[in-house]
Amino acid sequence: MGESPSTMYKKQKTNRNRQIKQGYSVFIAAVWLVINSSFIHPYYISITELKYTSANQTIEISCRMFADNTEEALKKVYNQAIDLIHPKNKVLADSLLAEYIQKRLRIKVDTRTCNPHYIGYETEAGTVWSYFEVVNIKQLKKIQLENTLLYDFLPAQTNIVHVTVDEKRQSKRLNNPESTFLFAF
Repeated sequence: MGESPSTMYKKQKTNRNRQIKQGYSVFIAAVWLVINSSFIHPYYISITELKYTSANQTIEISCRMFADNTEEALKKVYNQAIDLIHPKNKVLADSLLAEYIQKRLRIKVDTRTCNPHYIGYETEAGTVWSYFEVVNIKQLKKIQLENTLLYDFLPAQTNIVHVTVDEKRQSKRLNNPESTFLFAF
């Protein structure tokens, strides 16, 4: 005939225990994922924007990078820990950040190599915004950009570049090791 009531009960109990264990495993995995994803970000991206207007003959440059990645890169390059969000020595943080970016962001306008002047940096939601400018650019027909920000630290780094010249915008994504691009206007 059929199974005895005690055998059916044991099977139901075993199935229920298995479901509870599976549910518990899924719960633990979900909690682990949420906790770990709040401490790390799985992508490595910087955004660099260059804006030129012929009226003021200046290129304004901003670079946005994750603060933790930038701090690790500075530590690796300069052998000292720097907290960019809450710096103990703002002058030192400014100096190291400016030097790091200026060595890895090279700009050539038409035939002229430019040395961007560092303005400063600020932080926002775990990111660092760094500001530079290049003055006395009479005209701009093409701009060659070499961007290797964080390449020496993160093999999976992607640098996105936006260049705007008198309201005309061009963008390029550079995946490590790709670093140079020519924008023509």
